[in-house]
Amino acid sequence: MKRFINAGFGTAVVLVLSMLALAACATPLTENQKRVQEGYALFQKLCKEEAGLKIYRKVEGVEGVVLLRVKQRAGDKQWADPLWPDAAFAHEGTGDEYIKYFLLSEEPAMTFRENNPRPITAEDRGDFVFWNTPRPGYKYVDVVEEQSGVRWRYALLDSARKERNGGLPPHLKRELAPSERPRYGVTYETPIIPEEREKGVARGVVKMIDLDTNELLGEMRAFSWTMSKPTSSNPSPWLTGPSCSIAPTRSRIVRISADQALIPKKRN
Repeated sequence: MKRFINAGFGTAVVLVLSMLALAACATPLTENQKRVQEGYALFQKLCKEEAGLKIYRKVEGVEGVVLLRVKQRAGDKQWADPLWPDAAFAHEGTGDEYIKYFLLSEEPAMTFRENNPRPITAEDRGDFVFWNTPRPGYKYVDVVEEQSGVRWRYALLDSARKERNGGLPPHLKRELAPSERPRYGVTYETPIIPEEREKGVARGVVKMIDLDTNELLGEMRAFSWTMSKPTSSNPSPWLTGPSCSIAPTRSRIVRISADQALIPKKRN
């Protein structure tokens, strides 16, 4: 099971930890310095032992899924909150942006300095685009509105899939979903473990589920760590610390976990 650590402000993290190691040789560490050292050690341990994707059963040809949870908009207050539930997915899109990525197709990214596409692999994914490619996204996703319980179906406008260049991102279309819901669902959970949060560590897990049988088809565990409480120089610590998950990217990790267990149906 391969996993990646995204460094965030990695140089600063390494520098601070190195300074703490030197300081420990001369004088006892303060409580906060101990918290930083212990927190980073815990983060590295969890990344090594738990982070990454596990697939228990793959399903081919999935047209659409139910998004059982959609990440809600966040701002300075949440990014500074040590107990922010979504801290492990701090860089994930929110609202319609979160929904949109499940619908986009994927094409190989261009290699740096060379005008050649980079092969798409399970760990090194491509660029997500609005037009059709041999690696499509889902045709639609359903979302249940929390307040009313109404299930809405989201899809890209037909015109969006034909446009390759320019303009603003195409809009989503939304309509009442038919009575028969998709069989498969995608969600993410963000358990708050006080002992881990005290050390600046947040965890989350993405789950792909057969909604008819409640079978867990796959799961991806991710972790984030921040060395500090909010300060004037770093008011949003959850956005600047390192994280580890399935891929080098710090966003779209729910989508790129889901489509490895629930494989979108190919289009003509």
